[in-house]
Amino acid sequence: MDKGRKQKSKKILTGCEMLTSISDREGDIYEVFSKVPDEKTHLLIRSKDNRRIEEGKLFDYLSSQNIAGSYELKVRGDIRTKRKSRTAIIELRIAEVNLKKPKTLNKYDKYAGTVQVYAIGYSELEEGTSIIKLGMFALATSIKVMQLLLASKWDSNQAIEQVFNENEIKCLKETCKIYEGKTEKSKNRNSPGTLKWASWAIARIGGWKGYASQRPPGPITFFKGLHNFNLIYEGWCIAKKF
Repeated sequence: MDKGRKQKSKKILTGCEMLTSISDREGDIYEVFSKVPDEKTHLLIRSKDNRRIEEGKLFDYLSSQNIAGSYELKVRGDIRTKRKSRTAIIELRIAEVNLKKPKTLNKYDKYAGTVQVYAIGYSELEEGTSIIKLGMFALATSIKVMQLLLASKWDSNQAIEQVFNENEIKCLKETCKIYEGKTEKSKNRNSPGTLKWASWAIARIGGWKGYASQRPPGPITFFKGLHNFNLIYEGWCIAKKF
């Protein structure tokens, strides 16, 4: 979807509290990054080019970051291609970067010189060709991280049910009590039932201290929080069976 279609979608969907546009590589256009996003409109785009960033080159900088987490993914074998079943180990890396305006756009002042974005990269420790499966796996995690990150930054009444299921919510409510302090300032003062409330809890599980003087939680904190919560949730489900 090009910049014009995205802008048209914003006008049509003005009543939406939040709009997230998801695109494949054809959406990796600097003009889109510069003009489309605002407080309620966000982008999730699969990168096509090793763009210039203030930190160097996008792919190189992202691959140099510490591993934020890893997952095992079962890859089915295929008799037709003689591919054997195996377990792929997927590494995720996250970084906040500043895209630089392409030189071809330097003559246009209407585009920002740099655009701040969050980059999420994934790679397999062993050779593999299951790009679509790996992409979908990373996409699901990326979307949830982004939803929590955005909910933490803005006053939003987005329902928690849009991200977590009923049992996950019950588990999160019980877990949140453990991470709340005794004073009012150390409690989750967000409205229960909203994703903003959940973002506070997940950030605390991810290592954020919850102090107003502390830097707001970023994508890595939310990623770690989700990972830790998934472990807690598995134990919680097992405990409920006994």
